[in-house]
Amino acid sequence: MAGELSAEAAREIRQLQKSKEKSRRLGNAADQAATCNRLGELLASHGRYEEALEEHREELRLLEGAGDPLGCAVAHRKIGERLAELRSFQAALKVRGEGRGKGFGGDFGKLGEVWRAFGGC
Repeated sequence: MAGELSAEAAREIRQLQKSKEKSRRLGNAADQAATCNRLGELLASHGRYEEALEEHREELRLLEGAGDPLGCAVAHRKIGERLAELRSFQAALKVRGEGRGKGFGGDFGKLGEVWRAFGGC
């Protein structure tokens, strides 16, 4: 059933939460954002979409603060996926549109990831 966690998943979530807090204390926004992403994916895989959505929103805030446009694009895509899983389709479309407006400053070395971040638009 969605939302129920195995002991292993619950343990992994606790470990990721500790890791996220440690990154926050150390001021390592990149690690904290990566941990938010992993937490969001893990929570979503267990049907805990609202919690996952919050993790991806935190990830986006951290990446915006770090000035990481590619990471922001990926976070926007993840937020859109979670909103769609929650059946908030209009909000999902809006978030996807917001992510497209961000510039990459000419850094297209990761063009495949850029393409994927925008859902192949």
